[in-house]
Amino acid sequence: MPTPDWRWRRACYLVAHHRHATPKREDPPTLRAVRFLRAAKKLCSEWGYARLAQREPDLVAALQLHFRGERTLELHARVLARQSSKEIADIMSLPTAVVQTYLDLFFDVAQRLHATFYVTHVVAGVRPTGPATAETMMLLAAYHHGPHVIAPWLDYFAHAFEYHDLTTPVGRRRESIELFLAAQNLPDDAATRQKLVKLSPYVFTTAPFLCHGRSAAECFADRAAEIVGNLPWYSRDDDAHVVEMVTKLSKQDLVDFFRALIAQAA
Repeated sequence: MPTPDWRWRRACYLVAHHRHATPKREDPPTLRAVRFLRAAKKLCSEWGYARLAQREPDLVAALQLHFRGERTLELHARVLARQSSKEIADIMSLPTAVVQTYLDLFFDVAQRLHATFYVTHVVAGVRPTGPATAETMMLLAAYHHGPHVIAPWLDYFAHAFEYHDLTTPVGRRRESIELFLAAQNLPDDAATRQKLVKLSPYVFTTAPFLCHGRSAAECFADRAAEIVGNLPWYSRDDDAHVVEMVTKLSKQDLVDFFRALIAQAA
């Protein structure tokens, strides 16, 4: 399964093993990376490197993004949130050419965003065992929920080791992310499961809203008058009677009830 930086890896392999790169086998971004690497290997002076950087400014800037890693997490998250190169460039104050070059060489996932398994395990880096990192959770959040979750995650990273003021919305948001990460990294062993079971009465007592979920039958009964009342042959004088009747119906009786109503309209 190819990694997102497969083109850069391919270029490095071709250069390291003195392989010939041809347009028949390699695409333009890979050929460009091969030419750049071979040109760089021939240089041995600061002046030469400066000339090469002038010829390939977007590639050099993309390499700086990749190897310094200061803003790559945000860039990756925005790609997984399905933002375009131009949108990402505008938001992150980067040249569009730099963003596109970076994506071509180091984060080629645009054509695989429909592959949930690939994004989860190869791109985001979720492992079957071991702790889930905050970076992984941020990438998955962006992938599943869109770009609006990126700013809160970046804010959390900027203040992760600070005290979270729970009297403010921002503090509560940071604390919720921290609790979410802690829950993700709970050990999966018998002792932890036993402890969670013992704590469950406390959780349900301190969060009573968890105990007051409504059943499907109750929700249906609430809307029974509205549903049946919209039928053209129904008289609203019997609303109370219908609600009482529908509440008591079994699943099969419910089917028969609606079939009878439809038969009346035929």
